[in-house]
Amino acid sequence: MKGRANNPEQFKRRLRETWDKKMKNGFVCWNKGKKGFNANEKSGMWKGDKACKGSIHDWVKARKKKPELCEECKNKPPRDLANISQEYKRDINDFKWMCHSCHQKLDHKLEVRTFVPCKRGEENHLHKITENQAREVKKLLANGLGAWEIGRRLNISHRITEHIARGETRNMETYLKYLEIRTENGAWR
Repeated sequence: MKGRANNPEQFKRRLRETWDKKMKNGFVCWNKGKKGFNANEKSGMWKGDKACKGSIHDWVKARKKKPELCEECKNKPPRDLANISQEYKRDINDFKWMCHSCHQKLDHKLEVRTFVPCKRGEENHLHKITENQAREVKKLLANGLGAWEIGRRLNISHRITEHIARGETRNMETYLKYLEIRTENGAWR
């Protein structure tokens, strides 16, 4: 029965035999017993101190034991892992487990803005299309072409075209006006 399986039934039977043999002998994963084999600094994806805030939070959460009570007020159970210096270093002692109210007080004392507006349009490094492409999409929509056809012509997603057609995208001027209104109302103070 060596060689290739010529029909689907033969293939299924050989697959079942191989699987049963592995399970009978005890299937062993390639990295069993190799704890920390490719973890932390050994990983090819390791960024060290250049990692984003979320990654550093996850790294600290995995290493700093969560106490039963807030490290600040010692009254409520902790909910948030707060960075004390706002430098986001890979230092466990630079973080505290706090209840939400203590965390908010700390951020207010340090004048940390909780909402940072992202850049819009071509200013955002994740932008999908340029302003010129958006203008071209609007022209083609006015001429009666559909989202799929426009997507094929301009090599962009039909979803982006549909968003533009519904008027769900903002240009930079509109977004800056929005930010001015929010700032005047004291939304970020």
